[in-house]
Amino acid sequence: MNYEVADKAIRAMNRENLKTFGRMKARLMKADELHIIREVTDTYNAILGLAKRWLLEAARQAYMQGVRDAKKRHRCDIDLEWLLYWMEETADPVTLYKFIPEWERKKARLIEALPVAPDRGKEIDKALKSWARQIGQAAISVTDEATLEAYRDVGVEYVQWVSEHDDRVCGVCEDMDGNIYPIDAVPVKPHWNCRCRLRPVIK
Repeated sequence: MNYEVADKAIRAMNRENLKTFGRMKARLMKADELHIIREVTDTYNAILGLAKRWLLEAARQAYMQGVRDAKKRHRCDIDLEWLLYWMEETADPVTLYKFIPEWERKKARLIEALPVAPDRGKEIDKALKSWARQIGQAAISVTDEATLEAYRDVGVEYVQWVSEHDDRVCGVCEDMDGNIYPIDAVPVKPHWNCRCRLRPVIK
């Protein structure tokens, strides 16, 4: 399990989202409520489409890496249907929210806030930061989920928790470093943006 593809996805989404939110901001500085609804809806549809594309790529690459890590061969079954189910039905174990319902909540909140916001630009910037935080965590979570699915598909029964060995690792993660868990009893990551990996234990 590694996060190179997830990091690439996060960078690409953040670049595009910055442009998309910038265009929305330029159009909405003095717009009426009807235009706000349309612009925010169009913007949030665009960023969701971008997220689907990049998160699917991250999940597929993570799955194939998981198969290779286990020294096995297996066809990747991760497709858009798999991703949509994950986005709509699977609660992130760290944040405890589902991706699509949270996207809808963020969109509705911005539509509600903009007409009465004293500074629309700041409100849009705040929405962009909130979205960046969501897609950053989502890229990590979808990578973890796809990797575990690969391990299960090729018969891995145990995994080892591997923490980053740097000065940013938290005490909880450091204590878990090297621990071995049954694949269906892996502890939930203790915080947002946790980069601890799970390595297959190959007998």
